[in-house]
Amino acid sequence: MSTYQPGYFTSCELLNITEFGDITTSQSRIARQIISASIAPFSEQIEYRYRYFPDLKKTESLLAAIALEAARKQHKFQLMYNALLSLPTINTLTLLKLASTLELIQHKFIPDLLCDHIHTIIKSDWLEGTNLCLTQAPALFVNGHRFHGKFTNAKLNPFVSFHLEQSRKSSFVTNN
Repeated sequence: MSTYQPGYFTSCELLNITEFGDITTSQSRIARQIISASIAPFSEQIEYRYRYFPDLKKTESLLAAIALEAARKQHKFQLMYNALLSLPTINTLTLLKLASTLELIQHKFIPDLLCDHIHTIIKSDWLEGTNLCLTQAPALFVNGHRFHGKFTNAKLNPFVSFHLEQSRKSSFVTNN
């Protein structure tokens, strides 16, 4: 089975990295730390996209994705992501308290938790993941190529570097 996904936009100038995650799983949380560390040195050369891939059978997973997207709308995705890591349980009440603590605009955040548009974004991300044959998070794609194996710096750094070099070669050929 080919791991290339031709439906992904790829710029000759930027490396396209897409992560499918679910903050409620330890594997996704660990992978996100490793991904962040691996791509940090190349931040100017990367277009990074986080896609929601919640476990549809778990209410906490869906609520976390909704809260993250609602926080993203207020430019506080990373703050919410980090704060969700410390919650022992995720429910509407804990999310409202957390939003207040993070100084999110309450009259925007509360309706966003019920917003059809946010639910559509999460559903769209999830469908995109299932169309890519994902069954669980985490998953990572670099210029449409899926990373396989355990998320470690020793494995991910060469994968990102290889695709970055390929992107540079492609850009060099295109520009000359």
